[in-house]
Amino acid sequence: MYYFYEQGYNILTFDAYGHGLSYGEFHDSGYSTIPMLDDLVAYLLQDHQAQVIGLIGLSMGATSAILYSQIGQHKAGIT
Repeated sequence: MYYFYEQGYNILTFDAYGHGLSYGEFHDSGYSTIPMLDDLVAYLLQDHQAQVIGLIGLSMGATSAILYSQIGQHKAGIT
């Protein structure tokens, strides 16, 4: 992420349910992450007038990023 920050991008990171320090014992390969990403992307679009939004997922986060690009509410606005 540091590379993108150095290039002038704003970075938003999060910890999916059931991973790392987040709550929950079970994970669902990203399905529960989609509504959370919908809210985060809507916030960036509406409150911060984001012009470009890209998703990068590492490890299991890659599953969430790919899944969001396919079924997310704001998938058309993701580059």
